This record gives sequence, structure tokens and C-alpha cells, in this order.
Amino acid sequence: IRDPELVLPAVAEAIGAEGDLATQLGDQERLLVLDNLEQVIEVAPRLAELLAACPGLAVLATSREPLRIAGEQEFPLRPLPEAPAVELFRRRAEAVLPDFDAGYDEVAEICRRVDSLPLAIELAAARVKLLSTDELLSRLDRRLPILTGGRRDLPERQQTLRATIEWSYELLEPGEQVLFARLGVFSGGWTMDAAEAVCGADLDTLGALLDQSLVRRDGERFSMLETIREYAIERLEGSGEAAQIRRRHAEYIAALAEAVEREHHGASQAQLREHYRADWDNIRAALGWCLESGEIELGLRVAGSLTMVWLHLNVAQEGERWLGELLARADGVDPTIRGKALLSDGMVAGVQNHLDRAVQSAEEALELFRSTGNEAGIAWALTTLAVPHIDAGDPEGAAAILAEADEIVRRLGESGGIRRILHLRGQQAALTGEWSRAAELLQESGELSEAEGDEFSAASSFHSLGDVRLAAGDVEAAADAYERALRIAARTGADRLVCYCLAGFAAVARDRGDEAGAARLWGSAEACEERLRFTMRWRTLYEERLDGLSQSQREAYESGRELDVEDAVDLALGTS
Repeated sequence: IRDPELVLPAVAEAIGAEGDLATQLGDQERLLVLDNLEQVIEVAPRLAELLAACPGLAVLATSREPLRIAGEQEFPLRPLPEAPAVELFRRRAEAVLPDFDAGYDEVAEICRRVDSLPLAIELAAARVKLLSTDELLSRLDRRLPILTGGRRDLPERQQTLRATIEWSYELLEPGEQVLFARLGVFSGGWTMDAAEAVCGADLDTLGALLDQSLVRRDGERFSMLETIREYAIERLEGSGEAAQIRRRHAEYIAALAEAVEREHHGASQAQLREHYRADWDNIRAALGWCLESGEIELGLRVAGSLTMVWLHLNVAQEGERWLGELLARADGVDPTIRGKALLSDGMVAGVQNHLDRAVQSAEEALELFRSTGNEAGIAWALTTLAVPHIDAGDPEGAAAILAEADEIVRRLGESGGIRRILHLRGQQAALTGEWSRAAELLQESGELSEAEGDEFSAASSFHSLGDVRLAAGDVEAAADAYERALRIAARTGADRLVCYCLAGFAAVARDRGDEAGAARLWGSAEACEERLRFTMRWRTLYEERLDGLSQSQREAYESGRELDVEDAVDLALGTS
């Protein structure tokens, strides 16, 4: 039925009522089940009148949007939990292929790929007559073309997933259809602010999509199931405004990235990083579109503004790849934007011990900034160039570079640069064995960073202070510095710094004579290092103190490798 005026007459006919339906039902206790009311939702007021007139009547209605009448209790239908989803797939697969036999994990992954929607699971299971589960998985990157071929005794709209989604789409008002298609540009969800900026959304229209189950809400973020988003993207690509919406999306992400950079040393640092974590898939989508469409300058605005985020989120390899691909096509890009991206590339390369690339990118950036007279850029390029010299054990090479940078940042009053130079000079002093001087500089850098809300830099300086104290033989002072660094790093999710601190605590434990504790902490540090796919810089400081430990305390070492990060942190802090 598509006409709301026909709903109650159809109910009357179904129960054999003649005349007024409310009079016929009276006080009888009846359950009225109404399926798929979304296309006749205008009948809602009439149902409210019927319920008021018939106290024994209860209505169970399924609909993609609520009726919004008195007494209504909504029960949102979520995707199936994993175990029931796997069971449904297996039963439907066995119905078409009696000897179907596949592992639980494989089937669970198929269900996850189709968002654990019952209809999608049934349609996917029907394909096992033609495709192995491996083949099915490989084709589910694009779901809609393969999720077809449903039972012939189902309504046409339920025989393919596309038809089911299309059924809902056709019930939308024109403005709702436009917004639905535009929202497909977001990967991994969005906020209301993002929807307004990118898609021109308003509360009422987004609320209508939410009511009709085409959009989901989780706290402050909205999202679509991937199967629904795939259909939305198809609509967007066919609308003629796809390029415009994708550009708006990339510009919004660029503005977000630049906000992270501006506030990196401020009190809102942690909040912005969490925002970035939530928008990680959107960042990737924006960078991918910039490369695909040739919008290189816009892409470099994004990638070049996220230096500290690349490092903080432990995605340096990915950052280096994006920056490399964009910089390779950066001819004609604004020198300031290109220079920032080169510095980002140099820092990201440096933390991965790709020292040649780090030096090359920093030198190219320095040349660009000198040619344009950008003093702040010159200072940042100089400090970036100093890092490979320090990492290569060349304190003399770093000295002249840092002296020039220091003069510039102090004249400009640039506090972030001052703190960075203090940190680097502390490391430089450590290379020449000036332990007291090194500790003094790193302590000052850490205190200033913490006071200004730059928690990542504070944790980094305090960790390096711990290394200096350890190298100087002051084990208890090292433990204090590592504890301070670890508490900040664990709280802010700085996983690499957590790994470094665990290694430092392992060395402290062995110096204190706690062989088993040291082995557990060293095992957890090495497991963390492997999981994050990086190698700790200056690793020899710990290896010299922990030599042979993984063999002599094998059981403790292996148990440490099995610890999750939270337990490893608790173990380390419990020894401090």
C-alpha cells in the first residue's frame, strides 16, 4: 500500500470488520502488526486516534522513521552482533550449498563487510554457490553489485540490497535526497559542524535522515553504514556536484589540520588530537582526492600541517608516503606551503632514521624560506636540520645550526622554537658527556612545555632527561624523569613515547637488581616497538644495560611481551 488513506480500510478488511474499525475493536485486546509504514507515514495521526479509542489495542509497527505519536516507544534495530550474524550466514549458505564449510573468522569478516545487516548477509550467503568465501571477500569492497539475487518470493525491493536502499531513498524529500548524497563524501563519520560546512546541512534535514535510519548518531558524531554510504556516493557521483563537494571536504580537512598545527602548543591540544583521531579516515580520503584530482597545493596544506600528529599517532610511515607523493608533484606550489610540507617530511623521515631524506628535505625547505625571507620558517628548518646531525652523533655539526636558530626564535619571541632548541641542545650536550648541562636544558624544556600545554613535547623532554640521568649513573633521578614522562604519554596516547619509557624503566629495574621485572618491561617495550613498526632511537643505551636479559629471564621476558599497554604502564609505574 502506498496511499495512507488505504491503511485502516486494509486493516478492517484483514480482520473482517464492517463499518467503523474503532467500534469493531472496542475493548478487545488485540495486537496490530503494521510492517513497512515508512511509505504511508502520514497515517500516524489516524493510528493515534484508533489507539485512543481502543484501550485494549497495541500496535507493533516497523518503519524507517518514527510515527511521532503519543505513547510511542522506539526500539532501534541495530546490525546483528557477530555470533548471530555468523549463524545466519551459515544457515543461509547451507540452504543453497549443503556441504558449505568455512571458518568462523572468515564468515565473521564477510558479515562485518556487509555491516551485519540481515538482508545483506542473506544476499551474500546466496553467492556461495558461485564463489568461495575468499573470492566473496575480495569482491565485497564494492558491495552493491554483488548483493543481488534474493528469493523470488520476496518483494522486489528486498531482492537486492541496492533496491532496498533505493526504496528508502525514493521516500525522501528532494532536499533530503541532496543532503543524503552529499554526506557520502565523509569517510568514517562527521560532526554537525562538518555537515554544515561541507554539505550545507541543516538540523531539520539531517534529523529527517536520522529518523529514517539512513544516518546513525553516536555522541557528537554521525555516520552511515558502509553499504548505505556506497549508494550515497553513487548518487553524489551522478549529481554533477561531486567535484565541488569533494573540494569542500578537502578544504574543511585542511582547515582542521591547520587548527591542529596552530593549537599544538596550546591548552586545546589533546582535544584537537582526539578530533583528528576521529577524522582519520576523512584525512585519508581528502589526501587521496587531492592526489587524484591534481589539487596538490590543497593536499600539501593538509599533510604539511600535521607534522606532530603524524608523529604522535605513530603513523610516520604513512605520513612519509603522502608527503613524498605530494612533494613529487609540487612544482608551482606556494613556497610557504611547500616549505612547511618539506619540513614535515624531514621530521617524519628523521624519526624513522631515514637521515638522508631528512637532511635533503630540511635543506630544500631552508633554501625556500631564505629566498622568501621567512624568518620563522628559517628557524624551524634549522632545528629540523640539526636533528639528523644529533642522531648521527655529530654535536659539532649541530652547534652552529642551533646557534643561528636560537638567535632568530629569541628575537621573534617564538616560545615553541625556544623550547625545541632547549631540547635539542640538551641532547647535543649529552653527546659530549656534559650530563649536568644536558639535564638542566632538558628539565627547562620539559617544564616550559608542560606549562604551555604542549604535553607531547613535555613527555619527550622528560623522557630524554631520564636517558641523561641513566647514562650519568643516577638511577633514581632517571626513574623520576621516566615516571613523569610516562604518566603524560599514557594519558595523551603518545604510544611511541610510552614504548621509550618502558625501555627506560626496564634499564632502571636491572640497575636496581630486579632481573625478572626488567625482563618483563623489556619484553613489553620490544613488543610495543614491533607493533608500532619503528626502531627506538639511541636504542643502544638500553641494550647495553639489558644485554642477555631476554635469554636469562626467558619466562619473564615472554610474559612481558604478552602484556597490553595499560598493564605494562601499571607495571612500570609500580616500580618507580
